[in-house]
Amino acid sequence: MNKKGFTLVELIAVVVIMAIIAMIATPNIISMMNNGKREDFINNANEIMSKAVYMYKLDKYKNDSSIFESGNRIKLKNIEDINTLEDPFGGEYDLENSYVIIESVNNGTIVERNPSIYVRACDEDNKCYSIGTASNPVSRSSITTSSITEN
Repeated sequence: MNKKGFTLVELIAVVVIMAIIAMIATPNIISMMNNGKREDFINNANEIMSKAVYMYKLDKYKNDSSIFESGNRIKLKNIEDINTLEDPFGGEYDLENSYVIIESVNNGTIVERNPSIYVRACDEDNKCYSIGTASNPVSRSSITTSSITEN
């Protein structure tokens, strides 16, 4: 009798090996996904900062106190096309409490604009992610505040 097929022991061995591979791979996959979300968050912060600086350079916004508070601070809700950015963590950006501050520094004849940013987003699990930095562009090494806290 020469039967074709797998024995129960062979099938159990394959299932056990697959389970071990899944246990090893799952934490790495989750870590890569979280790193990707953080990079997207940083990229969005850079884009927000760029849009705010662009708006500041335009004369039609620069002296508008309904857009720029105290002359150089703009809330996310006032930045053009901010609704096109999606929070990578699945929540929403805090448009009221997130902002960009643009400081003008005159070095002789060159005027530099040094933006600083504070962006906060909360996901559906009530975890909040924030970036606060005074560097442009924002990068992992320039993040001064990157916290995940319960609301």
